[in-house]
Order: sequence, then C-alpha cells, then structure tokens
Amino acid sequence: ISDGRKMSKHLGNVVDPDELVERYGADTVRLAVLYAARPQRTLNWSDSAVLRSHRFLTQVWEYFHSRLAAAEELAETEGLQAGAASSDGQPIRDTTEHLRLKLSQWCEKGVEKITQDMEGLEMHSAVRNIMRLFDRIKDYEKRVTAREGALSRADSDALIDALSVLVQLLGPLAPHLSE
Repeated sequence: ISDGRKMSKHLGNVVDPDELVERYGADTVRLAVLYAARPQRTLNWSDSAVLRSHRFLTQVWEYFHSRLAAAEELAETEGLQAGAASSDGQPIRDTTEHLRLKLSQWCEKGVEKITQDMEGLEMHSAVRNIMRLFDRIKDYEKRVTAREGALSRADSDALIDALSVLVQLLGPLAPHLSE
C-alpha cells in the first residue's frame, strides 16, 4: 500500500525497485522490505524504511572499518607497551573485564534471538534485533572509553569479535555488505 491505496500501475503509485537499487543498493532495499513489516501484514510503503536501512548499513560499514583500522594500529603499538606497570611498579588493573563479559553476553543472547526470529520467518524482528545489537556494541565502546579514555588490546579484540558476529548475522539480510 502506498499513500493509503493499493499499489497499481494503473494508479501510477508503484515504487520502482530498480530505481531504489540503483540509488541505495540491493542490500538496503532488501533490508528495508524485511524491516518494514511482518509477512502476515500489509506493507504500507514508506521511503523512511529505505532511508533508515541505508543509514544503518552505512553506519555499520563505516564503524566496522574505522574500528578495524584502530585495532590494527593498536596491535602495532602493543609491543611498545608490553609488561606495562603503573608508576608505583604494580601491574595495571583490568577495570573493563566486566564490560567485555557483558558484551559477550549481549552477543550470545542476540545470536539466539535473531536465529529464532529467522527460523520463524520473522525477519522484521531479526532486523530490529540486529540494530539493537549494533547499538549495544557502540554503547560498549562508549562505556570503555568513558572509563579508560581508550580501548585496550583486550577491549579492542572484544569489539572486533562482536562486530564480526554482527556481520555474520547480517549475512542473510545484507549479503553484499557482509561479504
């Protein structure tokens, strides 16, 4: 349905999928359709689902690549900081382990829930849960940097692992981006 009326060539209110694919890409259009409504419900077409899906996939792409680059940079400088100790000679305490554990739990629960959604053909719920998982991954990074000022090697590894899980979950929904 578009503008409160059933889509029809006769009425001239049909959305051209080729135009959307050309403008936003196949992954965005696929995700927008899956995100917009349950299979049992009528889809009220709105470009807002396309825009939201495009924005989400763009954020995932940029976030993943920026964090991957930062992790590589951290790995290069890691050798310089091996065996670091505080000014009084005591080993530096790991104060973010509980946050890494929480991130791991979010990923495990997310995988379970998203798998159930996909098995039940509730793709709209799967997409929403993937978006929530992405928000939690970003929240993890915010919490760690607020506490420590920067990600440690262990924090960065946990972040990259979580993003890898996210990309795997996105695979059936946005295969081009995931690849």
